[in-house]
Amino acid sequence: MTTSLSVSVNINKDINTVFSTICDGDYIRKKLQANGARNVDVQSSGHDGASARLVYTREEAADVPSAFKKFISEWNQITSRDNWTGTPGESYHCTYQVEANNPVKISGRHTLEPNGSGTTSTIYMDISCRIPLVGKKLEKFVAGLSQKSLQEDVDFQKLYMTD
Repeated sequence: MTTSLSVSVNINKDINTVFSTICDGDYIRKKLQANGARNVDVQSSGHDGASARLVYTREEAADVPSAFKKFISEWNQITSRDNWTGTPGESYHCTYQVEANNPVKISGRHTLEPNGSGTTSTIYMDISCRIPLVGKKLEKFVAGLSQKSLQEDVDFQKLYMTD
């Protein structure tokens, strides 16, 4: 089974500006640190106007119930790989994978669509865990953490990109 989440925000900046900002290593670092990550390392950032391959690692905290401490650490090493494609001025689409030092699998999509003179940023996430007996509970626990993280992500986007 897979748990799916999504969150969306309208940003009062044109789509090309939003795309350029999201692909900037400084922005990635500031966003992750503002949301509580430590040891952030942006290994690949930037874009060519229509595509980007972003790779970044960090450690994120999780307030883990004792039943899940066998599977999830209090601090988790996480690597994100974002692959963006799009047409400048029209739309951008990203598929991403999140790799962590635990048995939960996370992947998803991030879209940027024009909305008048602004941009709508929508992040979709799929979470799965195939461990017998506890997998579904572990998946739901991670989904709760991820929903909070997604909201922090779009809140930061909107705040960072406000004039």
